[in-house]
Amino acid sequence: MRASFFSPANSGVHQGSFSLRSEFLGGIAASHANAWSKDVKSRATCHSFALSSRAELHAVTSTTLLKRRSPPIHLERGRVALVQDVQPLSIEKVAAIHPARIIILTAPPYSPRVNIAPQDDFADNIKTAEETKKVLKSAMDPTALQVQVSKVRKVGRAGVVVQTTSVKAADKIKKAVPPTLRVTEPRSRRPLVALRNLSGDPSGEAVMTGLFEQNLRIKHPEWPLERLVKNCRVAFKKSRHERATTTVVLECEPELRDILVSLDRAYIGWEAVTVCDYIDVTCCRKCQQYGHPEAHCRSGETVCARCGSTGHRAADCKAETTKCATCHRFGRREADSHATAARECPARKFAEERLITVTRYG
Repeated sequence: MRASFFSPANSGVHQGSFSLRSEFLGGIAASHANAWSKDVKSRATCHSFALSSRAELHAVTSTTLLKRRSPPIHLERGRVALVQDVQPLSIEKVAAIHPARIIILTAPPYSPRVNIAPQDDFADNIKTAEETKKVLKSAMDPTALQVQVSKVRKVGRAGVVVQTTSVKAADKIKKAVPPTLRVTEPRSRRPLVALRNLSGDPSGEAVMTGLFEQNLRIKHPEWPLERLVKNCRVAFKKSRHERATTTVVLECEPELRDILVSLDRAYIGWEAVTVCDYIDVTCCRKCQQYGHPEAHCRSGETVCARCGSTGHRAADCKAETTKCATCHRFGRREADSHATAARECPARKFAEERLITVTRYG
């Protein structure tokens, strides 16, 4: 008779087989359990790292964008917003921001500049900015001086501005300038902050008192009224007659600027008004170039702001099509796509970027 698998004769075989199978299954279970445990730990670590990284990115980006390195924000109507207002972001939105975008939104650091022009005794020999530039380059070597020069720009009739990356580099350049040239360090611009759309035409004293009593006294006691007045002044006002409101533009020290723009809204009297950086570039109404008003224009030609041609003004223009006179002068293809001083004008954006670069934000 065929023996049963559970018969006593096969009991040893059965026990051995069962033992082997138990060990085998136990090994598989242990292996799976170990793998599962590692996977859980790995997932937990990755998740924790992801949350940590995202939180870190959120903190760094928020600090970069919203605090001391917050970019200049221009909200004036009819002007170009070089960079847009930055609102607090969620972790999800911050994590999705490309690093290049974050860099673009960061305000550029202040770059020391050195003004160089011919000495009075050599003014007859060095008559143009190009000649000054040649004399300067032949007299010094940035590599030998171990300095970084970010830009050399012509100014005026025979002057140049050398833009560097540090005060130490600027000092080295000053010492290396030849005797035929003279050196002056231009005064840096202080930031401008706008208090937008105040009712009526408030006095400067009323604005300063309101800023201190209703905004700085409690939150920033380190800024008493005397210090506020010493480090801040009313630069100018812009009235809007159709709304009977005034935008008050303040010129202040970088530290105070950081505090004011962080307020977002300032309380002055019975009003809560928007506080923002004020960035404005001047476009000459005669030559249509940026950087100077018509009263200081050295150009001998009048350029039409409507068609870009010389010899007449926009009020006398009979052209059917309009173009940007500034871009037209430099032969840019975009000249036909926008009007002079338009928001999207590349020349205007460049002028605003240059203004931000020479402004001392920190």
